[in-house]
Amino acid sequence: LSLLWPTIVSSANLDRSIRFLGLDGLRGLCAIGVVIFHHKHFAFTRPHVFDESGLPLKPLLDPLYTHGLLLVEVFFILSGFIFYRIYAARLKAKAPSPLSGRAFWVARLARLYPLYLITLVSAAAILSLTSGIIGQRFVYEEDSLLVLAQSLLMIQQWQPSAVHSFNGPNWSLSVEILLYGLFFMSARLSLSSPLALLGLLITALVLQSILGRPWFDLMRGPPAFFLGGLIASLSLSPHFMRALIQNQGPLLLGLGLGLSICLIALYWPSLINRSMLAPIAKEPGFIYGLIPLIILLSLIEGGLIQRALMPFQRLGDLSYSLYLWHFPWQCVLYVAITQIWPENSHMILMSPLFLAFVIGLNLVWASLSLKRLEKPMQKWILNRFNPNNP
Repeated sequence: LSLLWPTIVSSANLDRSIRFLGLDGLRGLCAIGVVIFHHKHFAFTRPHVFDESGLPLKPLLDPLYTHGLLLVEVFFILSGFIFYRIYAARLKAKAPSPLSGRAFWVARLARLYPLYLITLVSAAAILSLTSGIIGQRFVYEEDSLLVLAQSLLMIQQWQPSAVHSFNGPNWSLSVEILLYGLFFMSARLSLSSPLALLGLLITALVLQSILGRPWFDLMRGPPAFFLGGLIASLSLSPHFMRALIQNQGPLLLGLGLGLSICLIALYWPSLINRSMLAPIAKEPGFIYGLIPLIILLSLIEGGLIQRALMPFQRLGDLSYSLYLWHFPWQCVLYVAITQIWPENSHMILMSPLFLAFVIGLNLVWASLSLKRLEKPMQKWILNRFNPNNP
């Protein structure tokens, strides 16, 4: 029993590495989930319209095909957790070893922008070349120079009714940059306590409700990000973590029950929708209940959740490349298969074997991208502009 629920873990060992290996695994699984969620692009009929009836393994994977959009919220939560956990104290005006604004922003842009730029330009070029072959743009039809310029500056989602364009999934990176700005200001103002972050979370939720649909994409970010920050702030309290460890058993049982309710709601919705358990199974219950619990439990070294997620740590390393490269590859594969086997293309694209091939191809390509592009470019920028990088 002690192997499942360790009862004594020193605060110094709550996270053996600043990497938070359990969370790396969670991020990697979410990245694979996004690749599966976007497999509907292969059921493309015209921009933003898909015939999803024949998606591969639909009875099994339907929750991902239907609700995979929520995985981006998980990314935002994880970002908020990492930033408030690692950088908030160092960005305070009177921090013992302060981190300069220049160092912070150079490190963040070195991490995000090089691969973002390469995949944006690649997607734009591929879409332009293939639109003449298939007679229309694949999935995303917006191709104006204005949106391209906004995308180059990573501000394309900072406006009402913003559309997804070019390398469509990179919309969330535009939101992420804005979140970095909000984080930087809140850290400089020392707004990183649990109470302050709870206030920021509530404010973000109110604004999300007021601004409504036109600002849907942009306002998906702040509530989830500040929720991650709140989790991080709580996890820095030895008293809180001690209580978490001592109550790990009941919390694991609660997590198991919550996940079971979500699974039942996804596969047999009629059993849940009319019951008192329905709120737990809805999106807010998943985002604001289960994900924070998974993150907190994953911090306990040797705990069940951490050990369950750590085998997927390598996927976490590949997650950024997976996320940014999978759409350009989808466009290339769609055009190639529909042109080479026009009569059988839909059957091929919707086959489970092809889904497995797409995932495998993206994993191999992401591994090459990480080794040959991401890390070398990040290292060069940091050494050139910020030798003492955070």
